[in-house]
Amino acid sequence: MPRRYSSVTKRMMYLENGDIARLTRESITLVDRLGQPAQRQVITSSLSPNAVELGDYSHYMQKKFSSSPRH
Repeated sequence: MPRRYSSVTKRMMYLENGDIARLTRESITLVDRLGQPAQRQVITSSLSPNAVELGDYSHYMQKKFSSSPRH
């Protein structure tokens, strides 16, 4: 799950090739590559926003130090 959305929702849907989704505050409209209405399974993520943000690092400072340029 992209981290920018992990603090907003834990629900996600994997689209198939050619799918087009229209999102509004009230609904999701999904069509397949032929333009026919489609339904995809909604999955609930068990990851916390912090887990997504930190990736493989156990602490934010580890991530910060590893991404800093070395001189």
